[in-house]
Amino acid sequence: MVKIDEAPVRHRVDVYHTPITVLYNAIAPAYTAVNFTLPIGIILRARIQFKRGCNHKVSLQIFQGTVQWLPFDAGDVFVGEALEYDLPIYHNVYTGNQAFYLKGWNDGACYCNHTIDTYFTVQRAEII
Repeated sequence: MVKIDEAPVRHRVDVYHTPITVLYNAIAPAYTAVNFTLPIGIILRARIQFKRGCNHKVSLQIFQGTVQWLPFDAGDVFVGEALEYDLPIYHNVYTGNQAFYLKGWNDGACYCNHTIDTYFTVQRAEII
């Protein structure tokens, strides 16, 4: 039996920030996209922050590969005005599925660019 404080595996938790600036002329079906990768591990939390001024006009989806990952229902979107979505998640990231991208657009009533911040908390295992 191994004591918990002597376990051979450490769990490092890091937070990864990926902003997306949705351009005022990114009107559906056109959109702004930002590609990013996450390390191998477990995504424990996803946080999405809409800044003031979005006025429920800016939409965001998160894809893993070519499949919509967040929101979970295909076609759903995150929208907000000074809102923060804080989502507890348990999602495995392994070799071959580390590619993600953010897809953002507006409804045509925006006259300035909007920056949306996304944060992903990932627990990584290190074999020592």
